[in-house]
Amino acid sequence: GGREKRHGMSVSVLDPRVTLYHGMRLVKWRMVTSEIYNITGEWKELVAENQLKEGQKVQLWSFRSHQQLYFALVKL
Repeated sequence: GGREKRHGMSVSVLDPRVTLYHGMRLVKWRMVTSEIYNITGEWKELVAENQLKEGQKVQLWSFRSHQQLYFALVKL
């Protein structure tokens, strides 16, 4: 089978510098034995601006405001 379209849902992410990134997408990818959630859009920009490194641990907190889904990124 072909790959299905991955539209996801619109989310915004608040980084540790209190910069809000709008227009990101929360997308569920179906793998063979599990499902993975990814945030797409300006994620690479957020990673670069916050100097996140591969293997670095972060927390991602979610909340809603006016029916919009937000995530707050916390560096550990």
